[in-house]
Amino acid sequence: MQGWQTALLLYGMISGIGGAEFYNQVFEARDEEALNSDTLKNIFAEYAIARDLAWGGNLSGWNMATNRIIEGAAAAQVMGDWMQGEFAPAGKTAGMDYGCHIGLGCEPVVATGGDAIYFPVNDDESVTEAQRAVAQVILSAEAQVVFNAAEGSLPVRGDIDLASVHECTQAGLATLKAGNTIRTIDLVMSSGSRGQVEDLTAEFFGSDLSPEDAHARFVQIVQSDM
Repeated sequence: MQGWQTALLLYGMISGIGGAEFYNQVFEARDEEALNSDTLKNIFAEYAIARDLAWGGNLSGWNMATNRIIEGAAAAQVMGDWMQGEFAPAGKTAGMDYGCHIGLGCEPVVATGGDAIYFPVNDDESVTEAQRAVAQVILSAEAQVVFNAAEGSLPVRGDIDLASVHECTQAGLATLKAGNTIRTIDLVMSSGSRGQVEDLTAEFFGSDLSPEDAHARFVQIVQSDM
C-alpha cells in the first residue's frame, strides 16, 4: 500500500476517533500532552487492528481497493470523496449498492483541501481572455453540479443547488455547512515531515512494527516539524 494512503488512514483515525479538537492539538498546536496521551496511543493500537484487517490485500493503487468493494471482495475503504467517482461507471448507486460514513466514531468532520488550477501570466490579451473563459466554465453553476455529482466531491461554490446529488455528497455538504472542518494535513505539516509519516505508516503496514514503536516515532516526527 502506498505511503500516502496509509498516512491518510492514520490522519482519518486521529480526527475520527480523537475528534477535531484532538486533531488540532496534535497537528496545529503540537501539544506534548496530546501527542503522548492515552488517546493517541489507543489510536495506534486501533491502527494495528486496521493493519491486521488489511493484511494480504497486496494492493497499491487506491482505485484497485475501491474496485474490491465494487466487486464485493472487500468490506470498506477509508479514502477521500474522490473514490465515489469509481462507483457510477460501474453502475453502482449510493444508498443502494454502497454507503458512506464521514469519520470513525466522533462527530463527522471534513478535512478541507483540493486541487488548484493556475494560469500563467502573459502579455497576449487573447490568451488572457481564453483563460478567463475557461475559469468561468470551471466555476459555473452548471459545471460545478455536473463535476461534483460525477466525482462525489464537494463544490467550491456555496450558492448552487446540489439537491440532485447522491446521499454521500449530501452528507459531506451537511458536514461542511455545519462548520465541522479541519485543515488538511498539507496545510499543517511540512512536506518533509509528511513524507516521513508516509514512510513510517507504509513500513508499519508492511511489517510487524509495534504500535508502541510506531507511536514513538510519529511523535518525534511531529515534534521535529515545530
